[in-house]
Amino acid sequence: MLKTQNLTIGYPSKIILDDLNLHLEKGKLTALLGINGAGKSTLLRTIAGVQKPILGTVFLKHYNTQKSIQKLSKKEIAKKISLVLTEQAATTRLTVKELIALGRYPHTSWNGSFDKEDQKTIDWALEAVSMNDYADIPIGELSDGLRQKTMIGRALAQEGDILLLDEPTAHLDLVNRSEVMLLLSQIATEFNKAILVSTHELDLILQIAHTLWLISSSNSDEDKLNQKGKLQNRKLLVGLAEELVLNGELANAFVRPPLYFDREKGNFKIQNKEHKITYWIEGDTIGIYWTKLALEKRGIYSEIIDTNLESKIFEYNLIIKVNRQSENSWQWFFKEQVFESLEEFLEYNKKAN
Repeated sequence: MLKTQNLTIGYPSKIILDDLNLHLEKGKLTALLGINGAGKSTLLRTIAGVQKPILGTVFLKHYNTQKSIQKLSKKEIAKKISLVLTEQAATTRLTVKELIALGRYPHTSWNGSFDKEDQKTIDWALEAVSMNDYADIPIGELSDGLRQKTMIGRALAQEGDILLLDEPTAHLDLVNRSEVMLLLSQIATEFNKAILVSTHELDLILQIAHTLWLISSSNSDEDKLNQKGKLQNRKLLVGLAEELVLNGELANAFVRPPLYFDREKGNFKIQNKEHKITYWIEGDTIGIYWTKLALEKRGIYSEIIDTNLESKIFEYNLIIKVNRQSENSWQWFFKEQVFESLEEFLEYNKKAN
């Protein structure tokens, strides 16, 4: 649906990325990742036709051919691409349905009136983002999460095959972030849309994205412009989320000590280098995970028991056993003592050391 050819993005005095040959496919959710200032918004604006490229071309599928976005009118682009920016809706008086209806304007006649097909599409978009019950409520009375769903509904009402979203979860809490990301994944697959979303929600996006566009850069990029004005040590990597995790590129793009990426858990952690005591730990898997995390916050290292290390373990005599009592309760056994809560065990450890 969209592809770039030898695309260079940035500004006259600073080239951010160059020689980009990318493409978006229907039915897939692509995530654009990178640290703040890496160039995510610049790339989105360039692809959307809002910002001119320095070099190269963005092509859109136009009927049965590929056509340069610069040769299309704004109205033609709006029929192909729906753009959702970080900014909140400018008006708060429009109802949910009225705001979603704004997405139909690229398809309406000069007087902006809606026909039956427009109304049908508006109702479909309302249903697609599960906002039927809020159709007549003013935008100003909605939570941030519901507003964002409405903005996505407006983008769907445009009927473009491509949705570009710039940090759509920036103002949302954890539950709403999860709901919006899941909604985008469903829209891509169920409605056969090509979706590109820039985001910092790494833990969430690794679970749902089909492809990653990863901007990898160093902290000192701003100070390293070459003679052509291009930022050095900056590149865009494309691949499956899992591949970029396995080959270490995802970790390299974001890790700044003491932050590191845990490839076993698929999330970022803070490495506490001050290991005061080493414990050995065994028992329930969930209990072990959260006990290890609680200990690491306090600078205490722990390892899961390996039968090959039993002699060393008993030599240290620092074994924590975590037993699951019921669905939501555990017990901790340490040095012949029983602790009914993790906090109780940690307090004992603090006093003992």
